[in-house]
Amino acid sequence: MLYIIVLLVVFVIFAVLLKGTGIKEAPISYALKGPLFTPTERTFLAALNQACGVNAIVFGKVRIADVIKPQAGLNQSQWQAAFNQISSKHFDYILCDPINLSVLAVIELDNSRHTQPKNVERDDFINELCASSSLKLHRFTVEYTYNVEEMRKTFFPELDNANAA
Repeated sequence: MLYIIVLLVVFVIFAVLLKGTGIKEAPISYALKGPLFTPTERTFLAALNQACGVNAIVFGKVRIADVIKPQAGLNQSQWQAAFNQISSKHFDYILCDPINLSVLAVIELDNSRHTQPKNVERDDFINELCASSSLKLHRFTVEYTYNVEEMRKTFFPELDNANAA
């Protein structure tokens, strides 16, 4: 029994001395990943910025949980489960009011991989999420070029109607 106590005391002293020496774990290093958008996404972003002009500010790759939150009235477990479903997902692009940056709409850019079952499931979830929160969702298929005027009419039909009057 005495040996166990002595061994325990030696271990505690050794741990305290080791901690006091300032020996620290090596810092974790990080590296840049490269451009924020792929060439395809940059092409769409350029057309999107043209289509929006001064009517909206475009942000890209915004975390869904920064735009939408679980509904009120959930218990803590339900809220956490709902939050976990959105916390690691992002919208491809969001359009914001240029004055107060309130979210006007979100945009998903769909490529050929969106026919894969996992992506179809994600798309269905995003569709339901936007519908339940009354958030406008626009989906665009990847194209070689985009018709900026058609995009503008999609996002701002009221401007088209005002110009026609």
